[in-house]
Amino acid sequence: MVMLTKRRKQNMIKIISLAVLSTIGILFSRIPPLSLAEFKSVRPNMAYHPSETVEFKYILLSVVFLLPGFMFIVSRAGSRKLGGAGPVLDAYLGCIITFLITAVIKWLVGKERPDYHDRLAQNLLVPAVLEGRRSFPSGHSSTVMALVFYLVYETILSIKNTRQLVTRSILVYVGVLVPITVGLFVCVSRIFDNRHDQIDVGTGAALGVFVPFIVSRILLVRGKKKHLNKIIEESAPSIESG
Repeated sequence: MVMLTKRRKQNMIKIISLAVLSTIGILFSRIPPLSLAEFKSVRPNMAYHPSETVEFKYILLSVVFLLPGFMFIVSRAGSRKLGGAGPVLDAYLGCIITFLITAVIKWLVGKERPDYHDRLAQNLLVPAVLEGRRSFPSGHSSTVMALVFYLVYETILSIKNTRQLVTRSILVYVGVLVPITVGLFVCVSRIFDNRHDQIDVGTGAALGVFVPFIVSRILLVRGKKKHLNKIIEESAPSIESG
């Protein structure tokens, strides 16, 4: 009962952290960029297209709904216990922190998008013009690759836990090849949509892998320390009575 209460408290702290970090990230993605760095796009003077191949809202929906369902199915396929809501919340944290870091960098740098000058030429509204100065790094690329990181990570854990060749083959295809292919497609689409250049997309994709990796390592170390402390606390009474 005590263990369950502690787990609920931990999950509640994570949920509150998610809400706070999400709010801060949205705030930084709305306020006018500072434009502290003076470097231009390597693909300037490109045409502005109102529509996008993949809208950001679909990436967010995938993170919110696809990620937990996928983690549950993959863990079952690998005969693993997911361990409640904790791992899902950890994955959410990794994605949100990636989103926040990306938003802060965009705000600080204020790099012009490849289609920025065409936005000015078309006399677009102020929000669209300001959005044209949030090119570095690519938020689509960082967020989708963060999602891909956790999909692949959970799949690898399940692959290691099963010896069935058919199951392993299916997991490799569904949980590794497909997510990576889709993630790369989203990244490349940002270049063809004239929203970013190669530097923006490459940096965003790197953030989407690096940040979740660091977050997962930190949470893993903290989890091991808590588990070790729990073992010590449980063994202490028996040692004293002896």
